[in-house]
Amino acid sequence: MTVGQRIQEHRKKNGLSQEELGQRLLVSRQTVSLWEKDQTLPTVDNLLLLKEIFGISVDELLGVEKVAEEENPPLEKWEIIYQREPLAGMFRRYIWVRLLLGVFLLFFGVSVLWDGYDFLDRLYGSFVLLVSCALFVDLAFVLRRRSRYLRSLPGGSLELLLYEGELLAIFSRDGKRQWESRIPYGEIEKVHKDLTYYMMYHQGKEYLIPYALFEKGEYDPESRLEVLLKRQEEQSRRKKAKGLPRVISLSLCVLAYLEYFLLIPASDLVLMAEDPRAALIWTMIPAVAIPVGCVAAGLFLLFKNKKGLHNLIVGVIVLSVALRFGVYMPGTIEWHEKLQKTAEEEIVDFGIELPPIDTISQTYEGNGFVDGVAHFSTKEVFFKDESCKEFEKDLAENPAWITELPAELIPISLGTMEFHYLSIYNITTGEFNKLPEESGTYQFLRVAYLRGGFAVMDWYAIVYEADPLA
Repeated sequence: MTVGQRIQEHRKKNGLSQEELGQRLLVSRQTVSLWEKDQTLPTVDNLLLLKEIFGISVDELLGVEKVAEEENPPLEKWEIIYQREPLAGMFRRYIWVRLLLGVFLLFFGVSVLWDGYDFLDRLYGSFVLLVSCALFVDLAFVLRRRSRYLRSLPGGSLELLLYEGELLAIFSRDGKRQWESRIPYGEIEKVHKDLTYYMMYHQGKEYLIPYALFEKGEYDPESRLEVLLKRQEEQSRRKKAKGLPRVISLSLCVLAYLEYFLLIPASDLVLMAEDPRAALIWTMIPAVAIPVGCVAAGLFLLFKNKKGLHNLIVGVIVLSVALRFGVYMPGTIEWHEKLQKTAEEEIVDFGIELPPIDTISQTYEGNGFVDGVAHFSTKEVFFKDESCKEFEKDLAENPAWITELPAELIPISLGTMEFHYLSIYNITTGEFNKLPEESGTYQFLRVAYLRGGFAVMDWYAIVYEADPLA
């Protein structure tokens, strides 16, 4: 067989026309035709390009017999027989993981968009749907790759010959050589592990080498090929960042973790501030800056082939929590301001003097009866510091306040609790710290005050039975 006939055979085997092959070689169709008619020979540069296109050696293209293995024996020789089921099993895992995760995120994103009430919910749902679509696109690529491998590999064999500094891969089917590639060790792009195979990449081509190839006894040494694959896999694996990038990455991650758990108590601090809206702005600056920095650090490390996925995940989660915090807090501040104004008006109506309210940290509304007591409302209240000092000077001389709960007043109290000063106001009769003279249902306001500006105020009703012997 002549050189021209070999070029024609491999061109047709690769499904190329003379014009398409000429375009890839940057020569005319007529030039390719002259080669195949053996009227001219390709230049050295064109021979090297033909070698890459056809996946064969120049010696095979020219018909030069290769040096016998006896004269240049390989250091190791391996043969891999590809079977359909192990290959299908590998792709089956890939497919199910992407399919299940994609379906879950699809339904989750749709539910968030369906039930969302604001822009942030819609943005979050759209992001989840985008990730779901990316998984389905990746699934389509996996299915195409599976189809290609199951069509080309089963029934074939890959022979691996290890020489000093290079690896020769020869793929055959039905006893006929299909292609061969010489792979210098330094040109191996990457190696990573599946549960069944080492996957080695060179010039865009993937070579599957099963773990089972290296099964051996307890005392058998590692083969050269196994050592090569393990070393390349270790080099391909993302490494931990070192030095300043590692310190910055870990610091941002720790700060983001802390922020995640501190944002809820931070809402109380914002509400208790003298100017809640200004406090919210100063809280949101680090609350957004920290996770954004965490995401940026993760992207930077991934771009540098370092481990940074944890920064990316933590940053996105904490940023979504911080944005939700910033969206809902203004409404909470407004609601608390209205609540404080209402509470101040109610206290004035009841005829009890208290310092101006700073903030209400917790409220409870209900009408359940427990031991004859119906709770109408409970509020934990903080008062303005500058007003509390003057207020506390007059407490000891004010008959509306007592420093301990006498036993006779227990029937009209909700029970005992810690306090410095207590006032039980009978809303029905307009009296302080006094038992009703007649049986009936009475409404009360109880204020348990602690020095420093904190009080618990309870509005409640009691079905009171007067002592008939009194």
